[in-house]
Amino acid sequence: MFQQLFTETASVVRHHAEPFAVERQRYLTHLEDEGRSRKTLRNIAQLLMVIAQHLRLDRSEITLGEIEASAEAWAGTTHRSATCLHVGKRQFVYHATGLLRLFGRLCESRL
Repeated sequence: MFQQLFTETASVVRHHAEPFAVERQRYLTHLEDEGRSRKTLRNIAQLLMVIAQHLRLDRSEITLGEIEASAEAWAGTTHRSATCLHVGKRQFVYHATGLLRLFGRLCESRL
C-alpha cells in the first residue's frame, strides 16, 4: 500500500520502518475500498505514523479516553494554529478509533 501512495523511496521506507506498518497498511486498504482518494490516503498514512508513535498500539484493548489523551499529548508537541490543532486532534481520534475498531482492539463502552 505504501508503494502505491508514495513515489519517493525514502517515504516508502520510512512508512515501513515505523511501528505497526502491517496494521496501518490494512487500515489504509480498508479506507481505499471505501473509496477514499489517493491524496486523502496519503494524508491519513502520515497521521497513522503519528498515531503509532503516540499511542500504545501494542495493548489488547485501548479506550477512547486513552486515544483522546494521546491526541491531546500529540497536539502539545506541534506548533499550529488553534483551528489546525482542533482538526488534527479530531482526525487523530477518528482514525485511531477506526484503526483499533478494525482490529477489534478498541474498548468501547458496553451500555
